[in-house]
Amino acid sequence: MWSESLMCLEKNSRHTHNYQIFIMIAQQLAPVLAFVTQLLSTAAAVSRIGAVPALIAKVPVNVLLYGHCLSVAGMSKTNGGLSSYVLGFCLAFGGNILSSFFLGSQSSSILFVSNTAVVIWTVCWWIINHNPVALVDDVAEQPAVGIAARACLHTLRALTISAMTNAAAANYKGIVAPAIIAGTLAGCGGKLLADALESVSGGRGKFELNNPGFLLRSSVVNSSLVYVLVHYLKALSSVEATGLLLVISLAYTLSDDLTGNVVDASAHITNVFCTVIAPKKLLSGRPARKAAAAPASPARARSTSRKRAKTPSRR
Repeated sequence: MWSESLMCLEKNSRHTHNYQIFIMIAQQLAPVLAFVTQLLSTAAAVSRIGAVPALIAKVPVNVLLYGHCLSVAGMSKTNGGLSSYVLGFCLAFGGNILSSFFLGSQSSSILFVSNTAVVIWTVCWWIINHNPVALVDDVAEQPAVGIAARACLHTLRALTISAMTNAAAANYKGIVAPAIIAGTLAGCGGKLLADALESVSGGRGKFELNNPGFLLRSSVVNSSLVYVLVHYLKALSSVEATGLLLVISLAYTLSDDLTGNVVDASAHITNVFCTVIAPKKLLSGRPARKAAAAPASPARARSTSRKRAKTPSRR
């Protein structure tokens, strides 16, 4: 009994010590965070990054939708059948659907307001898959058209991530998870939904959760960026954070299409995060353990020995 009491006291003292260390670190970081907040606010005011969403708003929504749907229809082009239509639709609007249902605000989604999105998607899918006019195919395959379409795709994606993150943060003030989840679903929910349908139907494609790529990575990073800058540090307004996401997204697609050297800041941020959350490897300096090799089966060992016996010596 005494030993159990001593163990409990020791655990409590450890927790108290860890909490004190955390408080000390937070006190040391407070001036740094204040400086970073002021620096970001000044940079946003000087660069007038808040004017970017107003500039994008001058482009008609239907034009952005046409470019978005043409880009997705090109990515999901397979046999031109019903599966291509459904999977492509999920890729195009799955993020908007999942994030809207997650927040319980379906009225904010374009799919629940009018039939425009469905009509535009159907037209674009037909143009890419079944258009009989060769001239239209030649125009659609022009590099400038592809760059413009992908720019529309990433523009709508950035707007959706920012809108859903801010909506969740406003509905659940002080709680981090809903904002990050809503923003992540908005950014890559379409790919996750399409992967789920493809997996159920027996497909064996490259699934995003099995091999996380740009979509999942950038969705988590961008939604976290909006939440931290707007709702935690309060360094930027929601409009300025939206402008920042638009600049990041357009820089990604233009650098990829025009130069071939992708500007993807989310990859570096993810690498830093993965390094920080593995303190044992950093502190110990020991390499990770290698998995033990599976023992060779007797049949394989016999076949190997027979091959060696039949192989003539080179001496």
